[in-house]
Amino acid sequence: MGRCHARALTQAGAKVALVIDQDEVKGRALAARHRGAKWASDISAAGRKGSDIGAVHICTPPADHARQVSIALDARLHCLVEKPLALNAAETSMLLDKAEAAGCILCPSHQFAFQKGVVSAIAGITRIGALRQCLYVCCTAGADLSGERTALVRDILPHPLSLMRRFAPERFPDFTWGARMTSEGEATIVAESGTYALTMLISTHGRPTRNELVLIGDRGSWHIDLFHGFA
Repeated sequence: MGRCHARALTQAGAKVALVIDQDEVKGRALAARHRGAKWASDISAAGRKGSDIGAVHICTPPADHARQVSIALDARLHCLVEKPLALNAAETSMLLDKAEAAGCILCPSHQFAFQKGVVSAIAGITRIGALRQCLYVCCTAGADLSGERTALVRDILPHPLSLMRRFAPERFPDFTWGARMTSEGEATIVAESGTYALTMLISTHGRPTRNELVLIGDRGSWHIDLFHGFA
């Protein structure tokens, strides 16, 4: 993900100044792709006196996020963080409070919420009438090598939450939530608010692989392919 972020921010006109990686060989290799970029083994290097760095992209495993974001915010650096932002609600709240006190932007990376297909569906949501159901389905092969199926479900879950919040932001505070794991790596999450329901199905065993969002209304439905970005 660090390589993806470096490529994207360069295309957006920013400059990669520092690559932080505990693996020196990989870190220096990525830094060499970006003229003038240096390598360091710890995020504390980003906030050293005299540094011209304005923002950091944190693309490490979730267990490291709280410590790394805290160090960056102490140095008054804006942060774009791979999801999930933190491991639990308490850590998330602490980091958001710290960012507000520091006057820094702290943003988790939820790219699906800004895909072309999602944007099209938001713009045309009234065409399907009153929204009745949202269904998110993800079948992933991501755990085939690591075997960490429950952890992968946790990492995927922020995606449908960020998507569904875009389509019904005013209803989120009123949702009644229910969740269950039918087996390791198999999760069903349901939320209800009045006549509106969200269902999220995440499977690390199911095939074929898929990543889809369906919005069902009184007059029609939107079908969004999140793998390819179209609706």
